[in-house]
Amino acid sequence: MNQEYVDSTGQMMHITDLPDVAFAHVASFLARPSRALFAVSLIAPPASWRKYDGESSSEPSLSSASKALLNSDNEKWEILDFGSIDKNLASKLTDDDVCAVFVCIDAAITLKSLKLTGCVGISGCGLEPLRGCMILELIDLSLVGGYDDPDVHSDKQLISENITLPILDSIIDKEGNSVKCIQFPKHWREDESPMMDRFLSKYDQLLSKRGSTSCSRCDHVLSRQSEGFTEGFLYYSCSQCYNFCSRPGCSVTLCGNCGKNYCGDCAPRKCQSCRNCIGCTKTLDMCGCGMEICNECNYTCQQCDYAGCRECLGVINCRNCAKAYCDDCDEQGFNQELTTCDDCGETYCLECRFEQCNREWEEACDGCIEFVEQRLWMFTKNLLGQKSDVEKEVTNLRKEVEKLRLENEELRKERLWG
Repeated sequence: MNQEYVDSTGQMMHITDLPDVAFAHVASFLARPSRALFAVSLIAPPASWRKYDGESSSEPSLSSASKALLNSDNEKWEILDFGSIDKNLASKLTDDDVCAVFVCIDAAITLKSLKLTGCVGISGCGLEPLRGCMILELIDLSLVGGYDDPDVHSDKQLISENITLPILDSIIDKEGNSVKCIQFPKHWREDESPMMDRFLSKYDQLLSKRGSTSCSRCDHVLSRQSEGFTEGFLYYSCSQCYNFCSRPGCSVTLCGNCGKNYCGDCAPRKCQSCRNCIGCTKTLDMCGCGMEICNECNYTCQQCDYAGCRECLGVINCRNCAKAYCDDCDEQGFNQELTTCDDCGETYCLECRFEQCNREWEEACDGCIEFVEQRLWMFTKNLLGQKSDVEKEVTNLRKEVEKLRLENEELRKERLWG
């Protein structure tokens, strides 16, 4: 961006020639990450702030204009959430950009809560200024906002375990560190590589060494001897408010879709059938029985069009698609496409069972394979039978055409000799 222009007297002016009060006023309209990015842009290119292993040989110094942007509200930079800026802008940020912001705000000695919401373009090396940070409490690397679908832009996420985990290691290895909760990208949690597994073990040991943690809502003390405590501490932390609890009725519950933990206060609305949070299900419908259900749990019978939850319909449904039949229509024989395998117990329509077996043929159960083979043979027989019927019909039509041709010839002769 060109920051220079010529005034009415012909003098070359620069944006930094504006009074500091003007920058402070502009900052009042900007989200905190935008203010920091603006402050960085007034000084030097983002790459100039880059740090390697916590060292930087020539760190730029803040100008008065940048200080005015950063300190306009006189609040410490304890919280930084990139979810407060435009998603398109966040997706374009690089490691150099976030590194410059961290250095600019002295994140290593000020930042307590970090959310890299939407920063799908970073690999993790931009977190280098946070190496060994003692005051960071909350670190959200999931790259999505609260209740957002964790699979959004998952194919574009560049964040690397090999780069990021050593930096996190340096933080939790520091004696007296303040870390309370770390939220990881979904694909890290699902794949759980040996490197990730080692880190999770070390992270849980860190939380365990602190002895016990009190729930902020019910004062229940969470420790390894707590009733209901079956896994590590990190499995009992709400991903929104970061409160710990394992007491039944107050403890966090895992959303089966996004893989995040939520306490009752942070996820008050869930599908009452599958228990997924509203952020993943997007919308909730009210069944006739009064139960709030998500779209995937709101079934419609293929025959009678009756809609409702599984409990109301007593539904038989395809595990993979939306095809479903209520108990009444199933018992009356209207269901000719949904079947349950005797071997694996899975219910599919023919199309989905064939697709499943075709995709994982070597791992498919014998019952499913046998069922698909029988149906394919029946389908082939029907096709062959239809082919035979068509061939007979074609032969009859040809005979009819030939008969009409002969009759037409006779009529022409009669007209000629009339």
